[in-house]
Amino acid sequence: MRTIEQPTEKLRGRLLVVEDDVVQRTIIGKIGAKLGYDTVVASTFEIASGLLRTKTFDMMTLDLSLGAHDGVELLRLIADLNLNAMPIVVISGCEERILNTITRVGTGLDLSITSCLTKPLDLDQVRAALLKPAFYRAVADHHAAGPAISRDRIVAALKQNEFFVELQPKIDLHTNQICGAEALARWLTPEFGIVSPAIFVPLVEQFGL
Repeated sequence: MRTIEQPTEKLRGRLLVVEDDVVQRTIIGKIGAKLGYDTVVASTFEIASGLLRTKTFDMMTLDLSLGAHDGVELLRLIADLNLNAMPIVVISGCEERILNTITRVGTGLDLSITSCLTKPLDLDQVRAALLKPAFYRAVADHHAAGPAISRDRIVAALKQNEFFVELQPKIDLHTNQICGAEALARWLTPEFGIVSPAIFVPLVEQFGL
C-alpha cells in the first residue's frame, strides 16, 4: 500500500487504486492526486481486500488482472461488504466483450460501476472517469435549486468554445498504417474539468440542442 500526496487543496475524497502494474498504478494515482483525491494504491488482491475491510473510500479503480486473483473476486468482496454505493472504474486489457460481461456481473451484484476503460490507457478518459462521480454529486446537490447544467449553460459553453474535438487515429493492424480517424467530442469546463460525452450528450439531446 502507498499513499500519493494530492497537490491541490480541493479534496474530492479518498481514491483506492488497485493495479498490479507499477507504471499503470503510478499514472492513475498521480492523475487522481492532481484532481484532488487522497489517493491510496494497492498492488495486490490481499492489500486491496484488507484496505476495503478497514478503511473508507469514496471511489475506486480496479484492474481486472491481479495475478493469482482477478478483479471479479474483489467485486464480490465489495458486494459482501455492502460497499455498493462506492463508484468503481473498471480497467482491463481484455477485449470489449469481456468488459461488457464484467459490467453485467457488477450490475447483478448491485455495484456502482461508473466506467470501463481499456488498456493502453487514454489519460483524458481516466480523468473523465474520475471526475464523473463528482459531476453527478454536484448535480444532485444542486437539484433542489434547479439543474446544475441548464440549457443556458450548454448554450453558453457553445458560445465560449468550451466544446472541442479530439481525433483518435484508427490503425490498420495488417499494415500498421493510419487508415482513418474518429472525431470525439469533449467538453472542458471550469467547474468539472473534462466532461465525458456520456454525461453531456444526453443533456444536449434532452434540451433539443
